[in-house]
Amino acid sequence: MDAVVRKAGITDLARIRMLYESFTVAGGSLEDWVRGFQRMVGCEGAHLLVADAGSRVVGTCVVYTVPSLASGCRPMSFVEHLVVDAGWRRKSVGKLLVDECIRIARKAGSYKLFVPSSFPREDAHAFYESVGFARYGFVFKIDL
Repeated sequence: MDAVVRKAGITDLARIRMLYESFTVAGGSLEDWVRGFQRMVGCEGAHLLVADAGSRVVGTCVVYTVPSLASGCRPMSFVEHLVVDAGWRRKSVGKLLVDECIRIARKAGSYKLFVPSSFPREDAHAFYESVGFARYGFVFKIDL
């Protein structure tokens, strides 16, 4: 069965949360997630996507497009929280999600699309390179 990418709906949140929990810690209650989803839906440039295979969410990611003063004031986009169900990896689900992120970023006129990834995730790095991303610089963070 093939997966199709679509915008996530509120009914997808429980499954998205399960996917996040399989990869990392997903904090907050489901009610917190619903409130966060409602804020995200109202945020121009935020797109929560799911890969759906026969009414089952098998992957997810978020693509954000934000204004930028660099590069002629064109916006930039970035992908976060790309997670694919372990049983669906290496079946083009991740590539489908990335392709949709690229389409969204291009439609928004973004001059770049980037994806942060932590150092230990060499499998993810290989995937990102296989779908056209190039290693570039470092990402620094402060946990708040």
